[in-house]
Amino acid sequence: MKQNETVSAIDREKELEENIIALQERISFLVGEEKRLKECLAYEQSDVDELEGKTMKSAFYTLIGKKNEKLDQEYREVDEAKAAYEAVVKELDEKKEALKKADYALRILRRQ
Repeated sequence: MKQNETVSAIDREKELEENIIALQERISFLVGEEKRLKECLAYEQSDVDELEGKTMKSAFYTLIGKKNEKLDQEYREVDEAKAAYEAVVKELDEKKEALKKADYALRILRRQ
């Protein structure tokens, strides 16, 4: 019986270690992705700000009668960029929490 428990503990430890490595890799990727998407969101928002403000771009689209159409398009692009950014932030938070739990479980297992 003791041998089965030892084998089970070793298997669980190996599983936790592999899970921790996978989570760390995913977190590393998501951190980069979060940065990229944050920059993309800022870029898209700057397009909206230009069209809403008193700029040459705004005046041009007003002059040709396409300002509202262009502004709607830019709003959609901001919404899409924001949704993508928020999804990555949410997944990143979830993976960080999962990493904490796996790390804690591994420490507990090694103490036993």
